Amino acid sequence: ATKIELDLAQQMELRKKLLINIPGEWLSQYDALYTKISNPIVELQQGACSGCFEPVTAQVAIELKRHKMLQCRSCHRFLFI
Repeated sequence: ATKIELDLAQQMELRKKLLINIPGEWLSQYDALYTKISNPIVELQQGACSGCFEPVTAQVAIELKRHKMLQCRSCHRFLFI
């Protein structure tokens, strides 16, 4: 096996370990989004989704700061700060 193949195998094993802690519903939503768009997780920038530029409410911004998992109500991408 080449170095790249070995690195890929290591990364896949690490990914499996990290995915254990993520609820299945979120993984299903992520996988569905990833088949349609290349960036299913985007940053909240200047009060708006950086994927579709839809403004979010102040409450959504507060909840994101509290590390709550939320999706944009317009494009359904996962948001983070």
